[in-house]
Amino acid sequence: MSFDALPPELYSAILDLVPATELQPTVLSVTRAIPLSPVPVHYIFRSIRITYPDQAISLYRRLRLPQETETNEANSRSELQQIAEWVKELSIESWNVDAEVVINIIRLLGMPKLRSLAIWIGPKNFAPEHLEEVFSQPFLSLQRLSLRFRPYVQKATYYQFLKGAYFDSTLSALSRWPESDLRTLSIVQDPLDNAFLQEQKQTFAQPIVFFRFDITSLLLSPPFSSSLTSLRLRIPSRPVLRSLSNRHEVLPLDLEFLDLSTSGVLESEIDMLLIRFAALKHIVLNDCSIMQGDPHERMWHALGKRLALVGVKRAKEREKQLKTWIESRKNARNAPAPTDNPERNVARRAKPGRKGLATAAISLRGASYEAPLPIPGKPSQTKKFKKEKEGPNRAPLPIPGIPKRSKKEKMPSSYSKVRILPSLPTLLSLSLVLPSATEPARHPMIRAEFQEGWAEGVAQLTITRARLRTSAGNGYRIMRVSVASDNGNLSASEGSASSSEERQVVWKTWKMSIG
Repeated sequence: MSFDALPPELYSAILDLVPATELQPTVLSVTRAIPLSPVPVHYIFRSIRITYPDQAISLYRRLRLPQETETNEANSRSELQQIAEWVKELSIESWNVDAEVVINIIRLLGMPKLRSLAIWIGPKNFAPEHLEEVFSQPFLSLQRLSLRFRPYVQKATYYQFLKGAYFDSTLSALSRWPESDLRTLSIVQDPLDNAFLQEQKQTFAQPIVFFRFDITSLLLSPPFSSSLTSLRLRIPSRPVLRSLSNRHEVLPLDLEFLDLSTSGVLESEIDMLLIRFAALKHIVLNDCSIMQGDPHERMWHALGKRLALVGVKRAKEREKQLKTWIESRKNARNAPAPTDNPERNVARRAKPGRKGLATAAISLRGASYEAPLPIPGKPSQTKKFKKEKEGPNRAPLPIPGIPKRSKKEKMPSSYSKVRILPSLPTLLSLSLVLPSATEPARHPMIRAEFQEGWAEGVAQLTITRARLRTSAGNGYRIMRVSVASDNGNLSASEGSASSSEERQVVWKTWKMSIG
């Protein structure tokens, strides 16, 4: 049987097993080797990879071919729409590709079903205005976005600085998108190679990608706040987490994977990461300024214990926020009601001279009093009071009433004793590269110290949760933070934490990767 007689379904079943990075060249090779075989053509456009500049020009000409050859404009548009629906992945992997050609391809197709987009940005292809134009229209079906920057030049240029050509506008364009299914975001700047500097003998400063990198505003935008699960931010030596320290709320994210390699991350900021991202499971911190020099093994023990007790710190922060909220509500209810005549609130200017009783500290006017309380009838010893008491309908002498706050102004008693249940740790793996001064023979000892500190922290967390269960029976109201379902909202709990969950945390498999 020849290849021409094989059914198209068989070719489709075979091509479905080919990786996406090799699908396009594989289909092109098969169609050239057996041109008469019924190989599905849509596999050529499913995953488009542009690796050299001429490839983008050839693709644009191929897409323009139906408009130039077809006499019927409707047929040419239908073919372009069909090709646009075939495109699922687009990857621009060239530092010298013409940005205008790529923009024309995206405009021509529209790509309504694009799920993955990867772009390499160098000093000779994409400018900030190009990327801003690319992302001016949202890709509603996009699930993965990757931006890789290499802005380094061999000759000194101040064009970027004088023009203010930074890629902050790209992040602003992305933040204006509506809610989408974007799950993976990767923003990577390649580190500058020292060998390249020594070879070129450069002494000038290289261009920077972002002038002001605000990660919090980006993550709280609609396209990322509800769907993002994996985030990679590699900006060499930039403090990408500085904006997180200015925010005290838990970010409403289900982020599970975070890669901050080569960035300016400190050891103290690892705790803040786990506090802000409550669902974080995997952290990658390769080539960061963590544990520099020759750290002692007990430092790894302390780090493991701190990471296990992050839930306690998060609970304390929530208790402070709840206390602040209660105080603000209490102050708002105790504030005096505004009067209709604003002139009454203006204090009179004090006049010189003797003041005496004219400026009394108390006033019986304008105060709302309760009904006077009767004094229990007790016979007086004087004749005067005896005569006054002889009347049959004479009421007892009243005492001045005391202003009393209404029941509506009282704070609910349920908020007087509230405790937040510390959440169980979600971290599963931590990857980092040790300093070169650390000998490889010490790696097993470091892992053992870290795991010992982790186990000690989990044991302390178990005791804390058990103490809160006891407090629940003594009149305290125990609440927990619901991260997955309610985006970090507080929900009432009976105070009975599951001990089986705690045992699973103690015995769960913990992975620490050390390079």
